[in-house]
Amino acid sequence: LEVAVPALEVSWERPRIGQLSYALGYPGDMDVVTNPSDFRYCRQILTERKEKEWGGLMLEGCGLTAGASGGPWIQDISRQGRGKIIGVNSYGPGGFFAFLNPYMGAPRLYNNSAWCLFEKA
Repeated sequence: LEVAVPALEVSWERPRIGQLSYALGYPGDMDVVTNPSDFRYCRQILTERKEKEWGGLMLEGCGLTAGASGGPWIQDISRQGRGKIIGVNSYGPGGFFAFLNPYMGAPRLYNNSAWCLFEKA
């Protein structure tokens, strides 16, 4: 697959807060086995949460749901669909009223040891 569609580069730099960013994924409530076109994305302005326990990146208004975890967040997408990965789908709101405040959150890849794990893999 990587020969036909080269892998995207992972950026270990701080992403540009306030810039348009994309999150990609297959939410668990979609039937991707019989309908692979159920692939979803959201396109939102990147924000940052600064709370100690939930600090990280956020795409407010992103409607991706459980099951989309691990999908890439991309900035600087070219016309050829190339860009840099700045995060991965990791968490969103839970509970009955989650639909009132949809968002997707991601841990930051910069200023931590995430690159060490990536290099070992």
